[in-house]
Amino acid sequence: MSTTTPTVVLVRGAFVDAASRSGVIEELQRHDIPVIAPPDPLRGLASDAAYVASVAAQIDDPVVLVGHSYGGALITVAGTTENVVGLVHVAAYVLEEGESLGELQGRFPLFPLVRTSEGAGRGQRPLAAAFEETASAAWKTKPSWALVAGVDSAINHWETCSGRHPSYDASCGVRGDP
Repeated sequence: MSTTTPTVVLVRGAFVDAASRSGVIEELQRHDIPVIAPPDPLRGLASDAAYVASVAAQIDDPVVLVGHSYGGALITVAGTTENVVGLVHVAAYVLEEGESLGELQGRFPLFPLVRTSEGAGRGQRPLAAAFEETASAAWKTKPSWALVAGVDSAINHWETCSGRHPSYDASCGVRGDP
């Protein structure tokens, strides 16, 4: 068993850039935890997940993928990379294999950010990933954790307890399994 501290790869949501994680990066570095926050090309779910997987595969040590919002969908797919030893979903989408973001989000009432995201996203590429289906669901085979944000403006977690998506909820159990 390796005693190497895993490298944390922070995978952002669709409406922010890697610089938004500077506080998290600094805190991890203060504890001597290797961390990178690669840019996300926002080309589509399969393409973006392949990019994250390639970033992880280039790291010689074990990797923990940490995804926020859209980044959760990316790590769900990219997490099948051999050296990935864990997934952390932070207020993130946790998709089933063969499921799309649009399909998942369509099951729940929209929060204000989702309803008004045209303004938030005017300076970026359209999020084509909303309609692509996932090729895999790494959380089924790799150790996975999740943090549900009580004040998230994109994912309506209050509606998830009776279902299984889009994020984990401690009061419901992991992925809705009591």
